[in-house]
Amino acid sequence: MKSSALLVTTLCILIACSAAFSAPAGAFGKDIPKVTLSLNETTIQDAGAQVQKATGVQIATQQDEAKAITCDVKDLQIEAAIDAIVQAYKGSWMRCYMLEAEGPPQQPYSVDELLQFLQDYRHDYLKRLPLAEQKKLGERFRGMARALSSQGDNPVGARLARVDTPKPAGQDPESPQQAQARIVGDITSLMGTHDPLREVVSPSYKETVSLELKDATLDQALDAIHTASGFIVLADEGLQAAISIPKQDIDVEQAIDQIATAAHAKWRRVYLVTKPQPQSEADLEKRMDDGFEKALTDFWSKSPDDRAQIVAEIARQLNSLPPEAATIARSLPFASHIVGKLITYNAGLDAGRRQEIAPAVHAAIRLLGGEG
Repeated sequence: MKSSALLVTTLCILIACSAAFSAPAGAFGKDIPKVTLSLNETTIQDAGAQVQKATGVQIATQQDEAKAITCDVKDLQIEAAIDAIVQAYKGSWMRCYMLEAEGPPQQPYSVDELLQFLQDYRHDYLKRLPLAEQKKLGERFRGMARALSSQGDNPVGARLARVDTPKPAGQDPESPQQAQARIVGDITSLMGTHDPLREVVSPSYKETVSLELKDATLDQALDAIHTASGFIVLADEGLQAAISIPKQDIDVEQAIDQIATAAHAKWRRVYLVTKPQPQSEADLEKRMDDGFEKALTDFWSKSPDDRAQIVAEIARQLNSLPPEAATIARSLPFASHIVGKLITYNAGLDAGRRQEIAPAVHAAIRLLGGEG
């Protein structure tokens, strides 16, 4: 986390009660008080502030003046309480952790600052991850939005807001064409809204992890926590430690506590709450273009051998999609934009680089309906 982040204006600042930071850093989940609230036409900021006051755990929310929440929460664990409130809000939520030299800053981080920290960590984590592990992670991310959106009554770690409309019970089975049209509609709806939590949530979360560390750096230890549990731990810049944890099955918060002790730091939970917002076609295209440029910068920074593996894997996945998936891909409203972007980018490369990425580029263009 950068110290300059504290200077960011507080347009989207979280609601902070002084009692929220009186709880000792490092309180385990089982030690967090249960929540009982009755909310009637309440804003998300006020609802978050009430949970924060009751539990001592920071709840970071986006600014929203709509009094959209009416629900009763009775004697619920913090995560179940947040889930009930955020579902009434039609939003998303996730849990992360902070590892800090002195504890919480005097001016709490806003949800936008926390999102930037999370995005920076995820980007650096993926760059550090071996290619084989990146492949496994990519496989786990497929279908993540649906999996998180349809969790049961007690989700762990996160829940994304639903963007699709379930088929009513008792309706006649869908034809293949109807199913494809519904999926295209769901994806279009998903892409027509922007929820920053989609960029930083994990495919799944685990409260207990199998872990073994021997003289690991702080980055290595926090990466191990993220890989094993899905949870992200954000650490103050400058913290260092040599961390050893004997091989064992351990609660994730016990592992974070041991890492914090080795780093002479304090740790705490933080919850982020967001709500999907409509984005225009221009907004979507800009977001896609920014991601495209960032991915390419990372790609060309890798070794030739790693690049060859990445190109081969992308081409394999695209070429092996079943016909119904290819039909859906070509039907998406932004498919033509992606094809145009690929063609323009490819034309600007020298012959050597064009040849290097040709299998992936040709597979993508064929898939999306262009000429391979």
